[in-house]
Amino acid sequence: MRKVLVLLFMFLACYQSVLAQKIIEKGKRKPAPEFTLRSLEGSKVSLSQLKGKVVYIDFWASWCGPCLAEMPSSKKLRESALAKEVTFVYVSIDSREDKWKNAINAKDVKGINLISLNGNEDGLGDKYDFPYIPRYVLIDKKGNIADFDAKRPSDKGIEKDLQTLLTE
Repeated sequence: MRKVLVLLFMFLACYQSVLAQKIIEKGKRKPAPEFTLRSLEGSKVSLSQLKGKVVYIDFWASWCGPCLAEMPSSKKLRESALAKEVTFVYVSIDSREDKWKNAINAKDVKGINLISLNGNEDGLGDKYDFPYIPRYVLIDKKGNIADFDAKRPSDKGIEKDLQTLLTE
């Protein structure tokens, strides 16, 4: 049993390093899939409205422990001097609006808060194919995917990635 666990751990470590890709080279990026979702305030927000800004998208849900555990790091990153020029978009895939709103208040989630009920509104699940959450995506100023599986807010490397995109 111990050998199986060791092999499983080694596999997961290798798999994670494969997933930890660098920012996609500028000329090789593809447009981010468009979506229009309802905000916390009730208005419709489209990704295309954010063109010209570096966007850090956080796909999360109120029932997701790892998502909630990242929120303090997300707040710290959001409040950093570097990130003042970055637009933070939090897309919840909750099935209930009340749970979504309660989590936003409890975790003090600032930025653009959107909901895609069950991840299905506007075909979001198909467009972004997030097999797990939390999932982070970086979008450059031209509206292209810079990193489809971006680093978490708790990963210090995200600051370098943001800086790279801001200086392009």
